[in-house]
Amino acid sequence: MKHVLILGATSGIAEAFAHEVLKNHPEAKLCLVGRSAPKLDVIKKDLSLRYSAQVLTRMADLNEFSQAKALISDCAVTLETAHFDVVLIAHGHMENEELAQAEFTRALPVLATNYVGPIALCSALVPHLNEKSTLAVITSVAGDRGRPSNFVYGSAKAGLQTYLAGLRAKLFARRIQVLDIRPGFVKTAMTVHLKRSGPLWANPDRVASDIFHAIVRRRSVLYTPWFWQGIMLIIRMIPEFIFKRLKL
Repeated sequence: MKHVLILGATSGIAEAFAHEVLKNHPEAKLCLVGRSAPKLDVIKKDLSLRYSAQVLTRMADLNEFSQAKALISDCAVTLETAHFDVVLIAHGHMENEELAQAEFTRALPVLATNYVGPIALCSALVPHLNEKSTLAVITSVAGDRGRPSNFVYGSAKAGLQTYLAGLRAKLFARRIQVLDIRPGFVKTAMTVHLKRSGPLWANPDRVASDIFHAIVRRRSVLYTPWFWQGIMLIIRMIPEFIFKRLKL
């Protein structure tokens, strides 16, 4: 992990992942990309002081899809490499689901940030990956099945999961790892409006550790924490005539 690019670096999971990388590979060179320059600066200073690491930053709006190719090229120049060893796409957006279901204008940012944006970035990243590279993208367990409580958000994540499955198959011959990261409930800024208590909730540090080890083990799909794989298996197996009567 010599050259690591983190897109959406100010998110809780992304920041925790940066720490995880440098704890294990203090020689790694990181490029952090995010929308908030002050937040990026705080994270950069913390990582640089804590690990004596080389951390670079780039401010960008990842929803400017037409700029994705130029952004990725700039990041490669910043890291002084033709190919990234690890890329994590970690940005996301959760809207008030009831409003998103009722008004398309409220649904559009959800679809753009959670589906279109990551695809634009993945497309731009492919030329900068080689047989040692890992492209890791955070989707969600919400994409495994459409539920009444969050089907707008879930549909965007489901589309991204399908895209990553196809991209993984396409890049298999080049031995490029494409990792689909499916977290459950995580205590981050995106979920601050929810009641965050109970055994199903995880801290970003735990999720980041799971991501790191999934990259090392060359996994294809990661449910994090682990128990979500069993939970979602059960949810996917519920017959439709029963499922549509459940308030999930």
